[in-house]
Amino acid sequence: MTSEALTWLETPKMAYARTGNHIVGFGKRDLTFDQLITEIQRLTDREISWVHLKQTHSKTVLESRREHATRDEALLREGDAHFSTDTNIGLIVKTADCLPVLMFASDGSLCAAVHAGWRGVENEILGETIRTLKNRGVNPAKLKVFIGPHIRQKSFEVDHDVAQQLTFTAQNAGLRDSRQLAEVVKPFGSSDSGKYVVDLETIAVAQLMSEAVPKDQIQVYGTTLIGSPDQRIAAAPDTKTNPEWASYRRDGKNAGRNLSFIVSL
Repeated sequence: MTSEALTWLETPKMAYARTGNHIVGFGKRDLTFDQLITEIQRLTDREISWVHLKQTHSKTVLESRREHATRDEALLREGDAHFSTDTNIGLIVKTADCLPVLMFASDGSLCAAVHAGWRGVENEILGETIRTLKNRGVNPAKLKVFIGPHIRQKSFEVDHDVAQQLTFTAQNAGLRDSRQLAEVVKPFGSSDSGKYVVDLETIAVAQLMSEAVPKDQIQVYGTTLIGSPDQRIAAAPDTKTNPEWASYRRDGKNAGRNLSFIVSL
């Protein structure tokens, strides 16, 4: 059975959807943490405990509880994915070109948020997250997964070493057909430039599917996985070229961050 696509509600500063006892959302570059708190309180009429991490491009997956909520940066735990079985909790990941990946179990028992940049994809942070959830009794076939705005292939230029590393990562995720790989990691510019453009989204989806998450339960903000790659690329925002979203590649130290969140009620 095909998973029903969410209806995303757009505001000037974020896009979000409510489904069952969860709210999933992707904040744009101008959304502040205080504004997020205010908006979710308005939507839910509840006091939400917000938890975020000190992200380090690792493969560390942590359990978050309401008592982990803090605004003190010195008290943040290091990790790049976290999950929770608590209610009235919000999990946040911050990105500026990396993939924000949000998920919840269809029975409402658990939610998770993952920060997956190219290093996180190479480190298989998504696979590590799914395996951690499986150890907690979650059936990957019952997960609903949402990938937020990130840098698109046409903008994600890398050198030969990174391209080779991500090619190996794609193969490990099951993308072994030479034609598939040629689409995922493409030469950029002249054949001797030593530069490539990489489709991180396709590798991430393959990693999720290799852990038994059904493809039709993986949704990409702004589009779906149904249709040709050209249709998907045309529909989904590219954080580097769309000024509504934070992009380190575009703005460097001044990029700010996109706040992606999942709330369990």
